[in-house]
Amino acid sequence: RPSPPLQSPLTAFIALPTWCMCSHVPLSVELLTNNLDTCSVAAQVLVALIPSWSSLVCCNAHDTAGDPSIGSSKSGASARAQCTCRLVWSNLKGGTTNVVWRVEVADGAAAVSPRAVSVRIYGENSDAIIERTSELDTFAMLYSVGLGPALHGTFTNGLVVGFVEGNVLSDADLREPTTSRAIAAELARWHTTVHPEEHNIAPRHDGRYCFGQLAAWRQTAGEALPALFDRDAQARAQFTSYFGADLTEYDAACAATEAAAVAVASPIVFAHNDLVGGNILVSPDSHRVRFIDYEYASLNYRGFDLGDHFQEWTGLELVDGLYPGKEEQLIFLRAYLEATTGSDTPDEAALAQLYREANLFALVSDLFWVSWALVQASVSSIDFDYLSYAGTRWHRYLANRHKYTSASL
Repeated sequence: RPSPPLQSPLTAFIALPTWCMCSHVPLSVELLTNNLDTCSVAAQVLVALIPSWSSLVCCNAHDTAGDPSIGSSKSGASARAQCTCRLVWSNLKGGTTNVVWRVEVADGAAAVSPRAVSVRIYGENSDAIIERTSELDTFAMLYSVGLGPALHGTFTNGLVVGFVEGNVLSDADLREPTTSRAIAAELARWHTTVHPEEHNIAPRHDGRYCFGQLAAWRQTAGEALPALFDRDAQARAQFTSYFGADLTEYDAACAATEAAAVAVASPIVFAHNDLVGGNILVSPDSHRVRFIDYEYASLNYRGFDLGDHFQEWTGLELVDGLYPGKEEQLIFLRAYLEATTGSDTPDEAALAQLYREANLFALVSDLFWVSWALVQASVSSIDFDYLSYAGTRWHRYLANRHKYTSASL
């Protein structure tokens, strides 16, 4: 016999800027397992935040015990489960900070809107990495200007946002010229659409932008790593093989690179700050590029978005030979300038400035994600070798710092 629909729990409201009042459900969702209680809690969250789905969800949807297709908690795994009656959960691959699920209305179910959402379950201790209040502000603001999906609301350890349809780009896709130009055009749209004063966006970290965030992560890592090394001698040995006894050389490199990057006078824009292929979607119909995952988005130097994106051409495997060459960079940078200025004949001096910024901030990107990875190695439960990632980026910085610092057209 069908069970009655779940009743929505009481919701609170999070006070955000005037463009959004964000619903909040005081429930915590575990990393979806085959536990029926977990599925029930997740369903309650969705019904509370999306009332139009209340008829799709039942309180004892089904017993999933013994079903191996449900509930991998590892971000790299893939699972698909018919869950909570008329909703379908699909685990999305690739996250290194959170676990993300697509939840869609099953075929043949009632005509309701929305048809799909993304449920983002925060990684364990990820608040050591992400400023969650700022993330919510960003989601709401980007939706208000047409750059992001709707923010349906939050729960204790995650949030629910509209699902952006599209195909995730592979590392190889990033270097395809047509796709590269489309990414550049969307990045220009980001950098020219969001105006800090109009949207009341304040600089973080005393106006040091990415360098302030890097320093904050570095401090957290310095406090957390000793405990990791005390419980894991192999981690200590791995760290030492990459960095030596401590981070003295790394700290000096950060100071020197910050001075050089600030001197290049890159403008401050609202930046995405994490343009890896997995955060870029291409619509199969319109071929429009969209960016997703805004947890690191903030005011920052324009050059960081450029250089960091070029670094992402090398993938999580960090294949140094895949960093874009001069001609590949110029395809991207010309498209960026064309979209920014509206002219199909970009000024050569402006192009040279962009090229200089991009390559110098590519070094900043390496240092930035080293600090991030050292924190993650200390606190994250996600199955990813963060120490190896940190060490590889550090050694790549050392190998390329002279070449990228002197790069010019």
